[in-house]
Amino acid sequence: LGGATLNPGNVWAFRAVLETARASLAGVFRIDAAAAAPRIEPLALEGKAAGVTGVTFRSFAQSLVPSINANGVVAFRAGLAGGDTGAAVFTVAPGGPIVRLVGTREVTPVGPLVRFRDPAIADDGSLCIVASRSGVGPGLYVYRDGALRTTPLAQQGERTDVDTGQERFRFSSPSVRTRAEDAFFLGSREGIFRVGSDRRLTTLAFVGGPTPLGGTYARLDPPGAGLAGMAFAAEIAGGRAGRAVLRVGRQGGPRPVAASNERGPGGGRFVDFFTSALDVLERPALGIRDEVGFEANLQGGRFARGIFQKDLSLIHI
Repeated sequence: LGGATLNPGNVWAFRAVLETARASLAGVFRIDAAAAAPRIEPLALEGKAAGVTGVTFRSFAQSLVPSINANGVVAFRAGLAGGDTGAAVFTVAPGGPIVRLVGTREVTPVGPLVRFRDPAIADDGSLCIVASRSGVGPGLYVYRDGALRTTPLAQQGERTDVDTGQERFRFSSPSVRTRAEDAFFLGSREGIFRVGSDRRLTTLAFVGGPTPLGGTYARLDPPGAGLAGMAFAAEIAGGRAGRAVLRVGRQGGPRPVAASNERGPGGGRFVDFFTSALDVLERPALGIRDEVGFEANLQGGRFARGIFQKDLSLIHI
């Protein structure tokens, strides 16, 4: 069993793993705990159809927490396989089919979205979608009447009444009740730091700060340490790439290792980094000579996903 939510009618939505004679299948489930004989209802399972011909559910993030409204409609995100190797947001009403709302790199009124996080569904059926826009950064978006609204609820980089200098909040983890437009959500500031032998902290990167690829950092992933430095992945707003893996040596600032839209092994171009449903797989690994290992998705090549290594100048699969 994993993350769960409860509606006012005592109906639960949760993530769990279903053990069968052939396999263990992660998925999203619903149960009416107020019923005389409560029955667990599987809504979506790994390897099963995802509401579109030829597309199946590939994975459900270990951190997934599905959302449920007062009418028992469940909303969740999932990784996909088959004709679509990205991810999407879905809803399932009681007795209804799986409905796909929006997926990675689809055309929407706000542009293509990537890196979906858990959505929140309101009692009127509207949703607060958590995702990133390439080149802009993470934000919160209202989905209503079959489409995303053009104006985000909150976008990384927006000013608040407590901002100082270049620092900006990243918005996430919405909670809604009556309608999505009235969401409450978390705002966090992120930075990557190094402590010196004199115990002084040095800031290496922070959300809102400049990047070596132009623009500003919109989101920072956890760093991975090596013998002579460290590496991390980041989202970038307004730069020459929307997503990148960067390395920091013993001295100096971050330098790019790989960036979205760059050509990778196999003839494709990098699209994103660290998109696995295994949420712990979110930081680079450094070798004995500080080679950088990282996970990435590609588009237009011989394969769509892989683990890569960057040494002195080349990226290897």
